[in-house]
Amino acid sequence: MKTRKTTLIFSIFLIYLLSTNISYTQTFNYNLPSGAIKRFEQGVAVYAVAFSPDGSLLASGGNNNRVVLWNIGNQMEPKVFRGHTKSVMSVVFSPDGQLLASASHDGYVRLWNVSSKRTLQPLFHDGWVRSVAFSPDGKILVSGGGDQIGSITLWDPSNNNRIVDFPGHRDIVESIEFSPNGQMLVSTSRDRTVKLWDVASQRVLRSLTEHRNVVYAVAFSPNNDMFATSSNDYTIKFWKTSSGAILEDFRISGSGNTRALSLAFSPDGKYLAYACTDYTVRLWNVTERKETKLRGHDGVVTSVAFSPDGKTLASGSHDRTIILWKLSHFNIHPSNSIDEPNPIHVQIPEPEPVNVLVDTSPPDITILSPSTGVVPVDTYELPIRGEVTTKSSIGEIRVNGKEVWLSAEGIFTTTVPISGGENEIKVTATDINNNMGTKRITVERLGPIDYDPPIITFDETYQDQQPKNSELTISGKITDNNPIGVVKVNDKIVTVGSEGKFAANVLLRRGRNTIRVTATDTHGNLCTDLFTISVPNPPPIIRILTPNNLGSTVNVVRGLQPIITIKDASTNVSAEVEDDDGISKVTVNGNRVEVRGNYISKTVHLNYGENTILVTATDTLNKQAEKEITIYRPEPIRKDYALLFAVEDYEHWPKLRHPISDAEKIQRALESIYGFKSEIIKNPTKEDIYRSIRKYAEKSYNDEDQLFIFFAGHGHFHETFREGNLVAKDTKLPNDDTEMLTYVSHSRIRDIIDRMNCKHIFLVMDTCYSGTFDREIAMRGSTEDVSKQQLRDDDIKRILKNTTRWYLTSGQNERVPDVSKFVRQLLYALQSMGGEDRVLTIEEVLSYMKQLRQPTPKSSEFGSNESGSDFLFFAK
Repeated sequence: MKTRKTTLIFSIFLIYLLSTNISYTQTFNYNLPSGAIKRFEQGVAVYAVAFSPDGSLLASGGNNNRVVLWNIGNQMEPKVFRGHTKSVMSVVFSPDGQLLASASHDGYVRLWNVSSKRTLQPLFHDGWVRSVAFSPDGKILVSGGGDQIGSITLWDPSNNNRIVDFPGHRDIVESIEFSPNGQMLVSTSRDRTVKLWDVASQRVLRSLTEHRNVVYAVAFSPNNDMFATSSNDYTIKFWKTSSGAILEDFRISGSGNTRALSLAFSPDGKYLAYACTDYTVRLWNVTERKETKLRGHDGVVTSVAFSPDGKTLASGSHDRTIILWKLSHFNIHPSNSIDEPNPIHVQIPEPEPVNVLVDTSPPDITILSPSTGVVPVDTYELPIRGEVTTKSSIGEIRVNGKEVWLSAEGIFTTTVPISGGENEIKVTATDINNNMGTKRITVERLGPIDYDPPIITFDETYQDQQPKNSELTISGKITDNNPIGVVKVNDKIVTVGSEGKFAANVLLRRGRNTIRVTATDTHGNLCTDLFTISVPNPPPIIRILTPNNLGSTVNVVRGLQPIITIKDASTNVSAEVEDDDGISKVTVNGNRVEVRGNYISKTVHLNYGENTILVTATDTLNKQAEKEITIYRPEPIRKDYALLFAVEDYEHWPKLRHPISDAEKIQRALESIYGFKSEIIKNPTKEDIYRSIRKYAEKSYNDEDQLFIFFAGHGHFHETFREGNLVAKDTKLPNDDTEMLTYVSHSRIRDIIDRMNCKHIFLVMDTCYSGTFDREIAMRGSTEDVSKQQLRDDDIKRILKNTTRWYLTSGQNERVPDVSKFVRQLLYALQSMGGEDRVLTIEEVLSYMKQLRQPTPKSSEFGSNESGSDFLFFAK
């Protein structure tokens, strides 16, 4: 006796030692449930499982923020991928098996290199990410989730770039999957809808609204013909891909409200696996419409996945485990054959046998009704009521294969369809010890056997009608050789008159409505008629929020809308958009803008004069609405002047070919783009130059007025006096004794311009030796891309308060060519319009001069220039 106690204590101690070292890295194959070949212990609730394309690896994700990669065929330690900061809700392999994608509540999709465990650039998704899927060719990755609104995003996994967003759902997207041909996406959401998308055109093909609660999961059949969805309304629905029609619709069996959280088709498409909240995994035979339950989990089952050969099913659960099921054990056989891995065995010392009395007696079944074996000819559905007694707890009750609910008193009730002649009714009861009791009764329905179904005719054609009201009366007539049993319109029984006439009121939703009319005669023959009715969907509603003095929120007739006056160069246009079917796209003046929580915002540039701004909203059914506003931007009080000198026909100096054409190009740019009032002085003499400058010096200027002065032609540097000069038409050659009297010296020009009463002057010279305008300054060109910097209105007002005296020359103390690269770059700068803010600054002009190396332009302030000043070119 002492020896037996020692052995038992040692066995328990050994088991304890093994259990204390358990982590998510261990595999358990003892105490496996029936039909299971392996169990992985992850240590936390498991939310997602996925097989690799070759079936050798299994990926899982859970609430410890990690992705685990299990090796199916050996005892190697699993790989653990760390990087997420919240629960991992979805995992999927790329078709080539090289990448693994994971989705998490931390708002990121992560791509992992399977062999190196290295994570690629994470992809940020707005809000939670609930689901992720690869396209069949692996070129697109799609993620679904969101926060208050549903969010679907397509990514390019080769470069991690966001391709496009699919708006449309009004709540979090729960599941998303590509069709096997890669042409479509199907998504499910907490907004109770299922949406089928065309990937190429990025539009919704169908929005299916038959579910009555959150739609959890979706799975495509391998042949692309149909897909299945599961919902919090306790149902699973099969849909035809081409039409969106419901092919099959059933409530998940079992006591309580059982829901399916995950769906997966077998590779041959014959079975649908679903993970259930009642701790079971179930397999639905699609053709035979039979269900098989797999029991073994001790918590809600969250995810299921078939191996590529179809022989194994993986399931993950809140009980912190993953179970691999051998499907041949359940008489489910795939069409192809791949060698299965050998199960791993852990040797555990067996305790001494203990004698336990196990109940082996089957439950006893009593049929309470029907009490007779004969029923009238007009009976087509027979109520069944019975009682079950047993020594143990009842596990399952079935009547003709259909699971029914058993009350606490041991009573069950249901109905079964019967046909003419003899009908066998089989009741089975199974207790928790797998003891099964069976009861069979035979019921005969009197009357001749008839196999012809009723004929349904309608009073009018309803298909493709578009009624304006939300209620429609469906009326028609049922004809049959036998009495009519039941007529239903959308599963509601309607009254049939003596001549077979019926009528029913149907409530219609906006959009597509499927109407199903069924008629069953007293012999159980069924006729079904389906048609669709579309209720016109109103266009989206657009409410302009800013500018905010528009008045009414209704659409305004073009030409009659109020005109808003705004002085700024740009304004923010914001609006609220609403539509019951979801907004697909919003544009402002043709430019697409992002919709966030039914709100949009876009900064729009304003030209001088009237500006028309058109906001367009399109819903998921392609209905469109427009709202147009007019904004008037008054011409500025500020005036911009340009005085340009160009000399190419000289009396004493060699003639040039390009100064006048260069000046004309600059004049056109200043006038057409920036609204300058300009004047060109062609081939001026020295007196002409001073007379023209004096003319502009005598003008009256406001504080914000600006003057642009340009010289093009010959230049000269006097070595003796160390002075640079402009060469006028009548300037003498350097060897003439009177030459100094005919030059236009830089110092003289600098002094005159500095004393002019115009507050903002920018002098540009494209002449030889023009850099000697100020021989002590150095080039101050910026090394960054300043053309992208933007000025706000308050920046502009502050700049124009300061006096501007700035010059720019085409070279230093050197000659410059007649064909001017300097002018070319200056024109590029003017044509850029200063970027998004449409204000060109001196610094942005200088950024275009950085490319010129020989000769090298020079620029700086001079004279009375004040710190913080600038010369601003305002694009119209």
